[in-house]
Amino acid sequence: APSVSATSAFPPIPAISGDSMRRRYSVSAVAPRISPVLSFFYLTVGVRKQSSAAPYTISLRWGATLWNPYSSALIPENLKLQISGLPSALAVFSVDPSTGVESDDISISLQTLYGNPLTVNLPWSPSTPSLADEQSWLPGRIYNWVNGSDAVGLFKTRDIPAFANGLVMTVPGNSAVDGTSQIGVRLINETKLIVKLTRDDGQVLATYQSPTYDTVRGTSPVTANTLPQQLVFPFRLVESFDLASAPSGWLTSSGQDPRSANLAPDWLRALPNGTNPSSYGSFILVSPDRLLDRVASSHTYNEDVPVFELPRAPLLSLGALQHLALANTRPFAVGNSWGSSATVNSLSALQLFDRFFFSGLTSAVTPTGSGVNLVLPNPLLRVNPRTATGTATTVADLRAASDAHSSKFLLQGAAFNVNSASIAAWRAVLRSVRFNAPAVFNYLDADATTGTALATGESTQSSSTGDAQFFRFSQSAQETYKAEAGLAAGTDTPPSAANTHLFRKGMITLTAAQVNTLATQIVTLIQARATPRGPFRTLAEFLGPVPEYLDAAGQPISLLEKAIADAGINSAVAEFSSQFLTQGDIMTALAPVLFPRSDTFVIRAYGEATNPNIGVTAPEGRAWCEATVQRTPEYFDSSDDATVAPADLKSDLNKTYGRRFKVVSFRWLTRSDI
Repeated sequence: APSVSATSAFPPIPAISGDSMRRRYSVSAVAPRISPVLSFFYLTVGVRKQSSAAPYTISLRWGATLWNPYSSALIPENLKLQISGLPSALAVFSVDPSTGVESDDISISLQTLYGNPLTVNLPWSPSTPSLADEQSWLPGRIYNWVNGSDAVGLFKTRDIPAFANGLVMTVPGNSAVDGTSQIGVRLINETKLIVKLTRDDGQVLATYQSPTYDTVRGTSPVTANTLPQQLVFPFRLVESFDLASAPSGWLTSSGQDPRSANLAPDWLRALPNGTNPSSYGSFILVSPDRLLDRVASSHTYNEDVPVFELPRAPLLSLGALQHLALANTRPFAVGNSWGSSATVNSLSALQLFDRFFFSGLTSAVTPTGSGVNLVLPNPLLRVNPRTATGTATTVADLRAASDAHSSKFLLQGAAFNVNSASIAAWRAVLRSVRFNAPAVFNYLDADATTGTALATGESTQSSSTGDAQFFRFSQSAQETYKAEAGLAAGTDTPPSAANTHLFRKGMITLTAAQVNTLATQIVTLIQARATPRGPFRTLAEFLGPVPEYLDAAGQPISLLEKAIADAGINSAVAEFSSQFLTQGDIMTALAPVLFPRSDTFVIRAYGEATNPNIGVTAPEGRAWCEATVQRTPEYFDSSDDATVAPADLKSDLNKTYGRRFKVVSFRWLTRSDI
């Protein structure tokens, strides 16, 4: 990504362009918190004794993997880890070679030796400053920091000098133990590590709790003058590789949002050898079949795993809020059925769709045109031609609306009633998200060696199709779209089984046949519900879980989610990825047009006249008429402002009649019009 300051002020649409969009973010410890994720950490303990005259040498080695989970780049900076809970009771024992008898020589508290916490540095020092990969922390990219050239097999993207941070200590011990003696270690107490990821200035970005590691009665004795890793304390973020459910249980459980400042301990595990620190020996901790792992050929977009989107420009759809990180819930809560149990400022995450909208209006936006022809950032909004006082609505009115309640001056265009029982209508609205020729979808032609555009400029490729496109990354898919199916480990042969390509494409394509099947399933479910329960009265009700609809695990889901499942849309998708269509993806595209009622409707009336004096019952005259009626923001009685909630109305007339209805057109009809 280009070197664009994350603090620069970029004007939103209509003045926004590809160059001015926010493409890099600063790491931040304050709201909104933006941080890489600690996806893997280990600490090893080694003890040796060179000779009877030498003290024991205690050495710690460590490795850490940080992952940028976003589809935007981060501005690199130096970070730190604060590691608390080091073993406080470690005993070194020697073995009499003639008798095999063990005897404890010294007792060591690593907390006393190294401090509690132990702080280690994660410097960002580009090994090749001219390499584009080193200039930005690229979307979905993972970097490793290790201190030591033989640090348990990790690919050393950031190789810190061996035993940096003063991790080698000496302590006196039994002078009878020489370099050829046999020694081992015992871990007296259970151990739990607390690892805090901080900025260089000490601001805490996230806190991670390791599993509780077992006590160790004694490691296998080794020659004293060697330096093996007698104890290893590893933990890593749980991902699909560790779970048996399909699609993967990764990202589908409460408390398992990897962006959490305090990730639930169940989602950090000592894999694969469990919680016995003496069971790891010299085994290699990397696996090319994991999503969040790295091998030597890692400088390629094929291994990048973007999952969440940070906004590039003003949002125009509430559905894009699915990327909000909400506490104690699973990711993507806004817009999906599991959002019914999540809250945003004391409101259900699904109630947002009934209470709010995005106009795109900010102090930096000056709509073009005038009067009713004002062009707003949200093209579906229309300006109400008259204010409640009868004056023409102006841009100044939109800006001066108290408490940012511009809605009192706006009308909604192109609304679609979610209670529609027309397959054709649902098919039309679902297929409205297409790139109709000559429009095409342009995306970055990434250079596989760096994951960025070519150095000579932003080279692009394009995709043209008449099929429906639903975006998980509605503002950044153009930079995370390119992927090679099945390839996740660079140039490794055979390629990894990890499905990173599913996470790189931020746009899901549905064929006309799939859309037709989905529309048919939606209408079938709406009709089945309408008779016993009536129409959906709110979007929160429409988007929320329904007891009659269950997912594969037996949990309630929404009508839309049931329709997606019955249509088999995700049957061939192996991961809960950006290629796994969700209700939230549909709402990202369609939230601005979906409503539980219609505010503009047509009323037709018929009248006839007979002549009672002549005793003929046949009508002598007939008339037909048609009126288009529109519900407006103003209340029937203008003494209450349009922004007043119904529960706070003062006028009895408004409590009875509510909003004002206007006849916006009227015409007489002929028989041929009927």
